[in-house]
Parts: sequence; structure tokens; C-alpha cells
Amino acid sequence: MLKNIFRMSAIAALAIPLVGCNSDSPMYEFTRDFNTVNLFTPRNTSEPVFANECVYYCHFVETETAQASSSVLMYQGQTHSLTIPAVKVENKFYADGDYAKFSSPSGSIDGGQTQVSNFDCVISGLFYPIPSKVPGVAGVTAYTSPFFIAQYNIGTMYSVATFQKDATYAGTTSTVFDYQGQSQAYESTLGRYRVIINPLSKKADVVLYNVKFAEPSPQLILVLKNLDFKLERGGYSITGTDVVPGQPDGNMLTPNENFPFETFSLKTASSDLTKIQIEYTVRNKGMETQLNNGQKIYYKGSFTGRYVFDPDDPFYPEQ
Repeated sequence: MLKNIFRMSAIAALAIPLVGCNSDSPMYEFTRDFNTVNLFTPRNTSEPVFANECVYYCHFVETETAQASSSVLMYQGQTHSLTIPAVKVENKFYADGDYAKFSSPSGSIDGGQTQVSNFDCVISGLFYPIPSKVPGVAGVTAYTSPFFIAQYNIGTMYSVATFQKDATYAGTTSTVFDYQGQSQAYESTLGRYRVIINPLSKKADVVLYNVKFAEPSPQLILVLKNLDFKLERGGYSITGTDVVPGQPDGNMLTPNENFPFETFSLKTASSDLTKIQIEYTVRNKGMETQLNNGQKIYYKGSFTGRYVFDPDDPFYPEQ
């Protein structure tokens, strides 16, 4: 039920029954809070991009209208309040979770001192869960709330987009294995990529679940720790070089020297920051040792995926 927006909240303590003047049918309203991170991209390209954590509140009247607000919007060294008026909300309900979408052409900051435009919001319980707990990895043990995904403009100063510090992505992984002029391609939808970001330290961990570099290779769980996190205009990137991945071994991570990542690059690939693209180059040192001919053996991999899926275009990985 933690992936539901309305079915849980309708019976919660915050649900307030309302009775219309001309109707005996009670209505309910409720408010939910959502923790996320705001990415501020200045319209002035000479100014730096920045990000900070934020709490948004959404007030629903039944499943008909939604109103968004925040009292902890941080920019220009001050705390500001955001108000988006009540608008009609589009709702969809699934066994996997609820989905709500609403937009407003306008809103205000600090009671109208600054105008907000083009506010688009999705609140989605249609996310991919954490496949399993991995030792040595920080972050939550499970996602316990629908994700809040919003984009809007603050006056002529900033474009704002929200992103998650901890999310698991599903999609398609493609790898190419080159050796002695022979090339072999492999593609799979089984792999998941959990991305855990620490905006303050500008570091990130990436957990690769059920990753195979070639058809005969085993499925692996690998952990890339302390990668470099960098904010970009309208997105962010995560990179690393010469990273020896950790592999779960009981209650600890053991370095997997057989598959060092010579390069790893992740970048956001959509304006709502829910989609990423990954490229990496991995050596197969185990095979190099077996062949013992002095040649290096590489896998070149790529991944494209999202942490939530569009109900009109769902992606269900292979089971």
C-alpha cells in the first residue's frame, strides 16, 4: 500500500470528510508530503547550477483536484514558499500503485512576489523497487512513498526539476565483447541499476543487479562506490575511472578484481530527470589470465532506463 496515493490516504487520519450543501454524499480531502531534491538551473548561463533538498505538500480533494506547496524552497540564500493553486488531477489506479498527474500554468512564490509558470507534476507509485539489500551500501532499505516528480519555472531566474537521491532503474543493457577481431553483442532487460546520490559530498554509489556482460557469463551483483557526482544544466552526471567493483560476500563487500571498470559514465536523459543513460568499459581480467597471451579483453556496455514508468507505455522486465 505504500505505493498508493489515494487508497491509503482516503482512510488515513488526515482524511477529512466533507458534505456538500446539496448532497448527502460525504467527500474527503487529504494532504501528503514528499521528500525530494530540487535542481535549480539559472536562466543566466554564467551562473552555477545548484541543488538542495525540499519537502513538497500536495492537498487532494477526493481524486478530483490537487494543490501543491512548499515552505522550504531554498535559493539566493533565503527560504521561500511556493503555492500552486488547485487544479484538476488525472488519476490512474493499478495493482502496482497509483499514478497522479496535474499541471498548472501559474503559481506564486512568497505570496505573489515572484510568479511561477509551467508547473508540471507527476506523483507515481509505479516505481521499480530495490531488488535486494546489499552490504556496505547506504540509503533506504525500501522505497516507502510514491515519488514526486515536478518541473517549473521561477520568474525569469530559474528552471527547477526534482530528482531522487535513491532510485532503482530498469531498462535495457547492451554489451559488446571484442576479441581478436571477433565481436559478440548481448542484450538483456534483467539488469537493474540502483543509484544513490549524496549531493553534499558530491559522491554517488551505483549498484548493478543481475548484470551479465555476455551470454555465457554469470549474473552478477556489483557495487561501484564513491563515484563523482556533478550537477549539469538541466541534469546531472556520475563518472568514475579505474573502479574495482565490490561484490556481496556474506555481510560484506569483497573486491572483484576480475571485472574492473576502466570507465563509467551516467547522465540524465530526460527533462523530468527520471531517465538515465549509462556507458562503461569493463575488462575481463579472469579471461586474460586464462589465455595468457598479453592481450586485454574488454566489454563495452550501455544502459537506458527509468526509475518510474509511464502507464501509457509500461516497461516490464523479463522475469
